[in-house]
Amino acid sequence: MIPDPHYRFTAKAQAFQHGKGTYYWVILPVKTATAITAFVEGKKRGGWGSLRVHACIGKTRWKSSIFPWNGSYFLLLNAAVRKAEAITDGTRVTAEITLMA
Repeated sequence: MIPDPHYRFTAKAQAFQHGKGTYYWVILPVKTATAITAFVEGKKRGGWGSLRVHACIGKTRWKSSIFPWNGSYFLLLNAAVRKAEAITDGTRVTAEITLMA
């Protein structure tokens, strides 16, 4: 059986400082990350081990990438997504991602 490249998860948005900017992300649950890693085993990845995805939170959809992070992956939340979905530091969001070929 081939795993589904579509994943749904709930995670807390987190803010972090880098240089002069503040960035926001969600870290995928380890169970979801493990399933993704198994699905992409042996497949080509982008820079820094990234994987291209279609992402969705609420009614907002966008193209992005997930990046490896401490045994999981993180998904950056840009300002347009945060504004459209009223996401601040600590907001719990339900996200869906679909891996792009």
